[in-house]
This record gives sequence, C-alpha cells and structure tokens, in this order.
Amino acid sequence: MFFHDKQFRNDPKRCKLCKAKRAAGGSSVRAETRTTCSECGQETTVPFKPTQGRPVLCRECFQRKRIVPVAAQPPAVL
Repeated sequence: MFFHDKQFRNDPKRCKLCKAKRAAGGSSVRAETRTTCSECGQETTVPFKPTQGRPVLCRECFQRKRIVPVAAQPPAVL
C-alpha cells in the first residue's frame, strides 16, 4: 500500500527489515590476506587476494610510490 500511495512505479526489491539492515551497513567484513611486501620484504596484510606476477606493497611502500617527486614527473606537453 505504501508504494501504491506514493505512486512509485517499481515494486520494492527488499522488505522493510532487509532494507533497514542494508542501510545500517550490514556485515561489510573485508577478507585480509597475509603476504610479504615486494619492495621492503616486510610482512603485511592486504584487503585483496594477491595474483601471481603482480607486486604487493605494504602501506608505507604504497604511499611512497603514490607520491612522485616533481622532478621525476615528465614535462607537460603544450
């Protein structure tokens, strides 16, 4: 009746209780995987499953790689 009264065109996909659980956040637990950093060799955890052939960085090495010095950046082409 609520959806009909509000003149919503689509039927609800979740019941009221399920919608409330989803809005509250539910259980968003990330799977942590223990691995070794490819740069420094420190043991670390990452929120994904590493794939073979791709480097895995710890938080410190990842932050260091993200911040590229200005002198190392290629010149802008005009």
